[in-house]
Amino acid sequence: MDPPGETAAAAAAPQLQQRQMCCMWMWMWPRREGFRRREDGGFGLLTTTTRARIFNIMTLSYICVILSLFILEPLARNSVQDHNSEIDLPWSDEQSTLASKSSASKDVVSTMKINNTKRSKVHWCYWRPHMFTPMNILRDEFGYNEEVDIKAGDDWDLIFGGYTNCGDKKFDWKMETGLNKFLGEQGWDKLQPHQVWFPCMGCKESYCNKRDLCLLMKEIDPNYCFSLPDDRDRLLEKMRVAEGQSLKPQLWVLKEDYPDKHLHRGHGVRFIKSEMELPNKQDQSSGAFLVQPLVNHKMGSDTWKRRHELRMYVCVTSTTPLRAYTYTVTGTFASAQIDDANPVDPCSIDTHGIAVRRELGCQINNTFSSYYSFDDFSKYVEITESEKQKFLTATNRLIGKVLLQAQPKIQNHTVNKGIATSGAACFSFLRVDFAMTEAIEPYIYEINEFPFANEKGYLGDVQRKAYRELFQMIGLDQVPIVASERSKYEMDHLGGWSPVVIDDVLINK
Repeated sequence: MDPPGETAAAAAAPQLQQRQMCCMWMWMWPRREGFRRREDGGFGLLTTTTRARIFNIMTLSYICVILSLFILEPLARNSVQDHNSEIDLPWSDEQSTLASKSSASKDVVSTMKINNTKRSKVHWCYWRPHMFTPMNILRDEFGYNEEVDIKAGDDWDLIFGGYTNCGDKKFDWKMETGLNKFLGEQGWDKLQPHQVWFPCMGCKESYCNKRDLCLLMKEIDPNYCFSLPDDRDRLLEKMRVAEGQSLKPQLWVLKEDYPDKHLHRGHGVRFIKSEMELPNKQDQSSGAFLVQPLVNHKMGSDTWKRRHELRMYVCVTSTTPLRAYTYTVTGTFASAQIDDANPVDPCSIDTHGIAVRRELGCQINNTFSSYYSFDDFSKYVEITESEKQKFLTATNRLIGKVLLQAQPKIQNHTVNKGIATSGAACFSFLRVDFAMTEAIEPYIYEINEFPFANEKGYLGDVQRKAYRELFQMIGLDQVPIVASERSKYEMDHLGGWSPVVIDDVLINK
């Protein structure tokens, strides 16, 4: 049985072919007959009357060709397209398989109108720090080079850059203006199955702000953090016990954050020694403050006896059901070694990038401020291969648990619900900042919704590879993949990504 689209094309083709053949014959005949072979083998012109008749025929042939090329042929093609647009086709990786799907498959996707062509139409929500490098990869290597104006009614395949940059104002966090408002009014459930939105939503209201990350982590480890004012009494008890038991004073990290504060790069973070440095009760009532113990890091010996920060990229490729993956760990070290005489020396504690270290007045040493592979990092902090593997497994499991804890709020987000209903897709590219404790366990500091996208050096190499392999894993270089087949496709194209949650199930490895 022919595919419906091919049947329509076959029906229209004979009429179009007849018109074209007729016009081409009229076009060629005057040229064929306009010169007659003489008896001596040469060529001679016809008579004046015949030439006049031929001139009229040539004029008509020109008109016929113009009609065929610019009116009849487009009409025939539109007839095929109109016929196809009325047919609900199931998706497949092979165009030739569109015609023969089982009735069960057709029932699953019976409302989907499919564009089974490789995607290229893109709208960039541009802000360089969030997207310059991945934008170039998508444009130059994946073929997303046809920029469209969605508000003007253009069809689109991909919106990339982040919703904060899709409005008419800078950082439209509440999605109140511009393209954000347009898509919201149109209805997120009206998206098409071939369309991809970046990023999946809800991160800002959950694990991507430190306060809500604290609330999620407390479900996993009640002593991970203390949110104020709710946990004030419990915190004071812990602080007093720690002060009386330890010869070395316990330091605490006071953080301020909220879904609409967007504090990063060390802003809203300070180190305290006692309860006297806590915010007053009135300030605590805002609910924006939390306190964490300053955990001891696993350190190496000699010059490598210093604190560190680890980074791991995380992607979410679906919220309903949840699918999430992690990408390799990289590490950097503090600019200064731990100084027991000055335990809150920012240069021995802060592990942010070089720009922040310069602001703090730290001496920059590329040996420690550079990023290392996890293999090299493990060597410097002197852990064994089995300890390294155990740590990676624990890290993936912890990240998966956090994402699953946030799942009710994430799935209920208006944008995510609309995308799930429509059969469209979304994906996020996140970064987890964390550390390795003395017990060789992961300790999460924060999860970044929009990590800086243009890293340099070794970290830049890792980041670009992560982007490429993410885009390949979700099939941005393929014809669109139906929602029910995306999970399998991703698992078959992991590249360097490791699954942590697949279809709402935590992966135990």
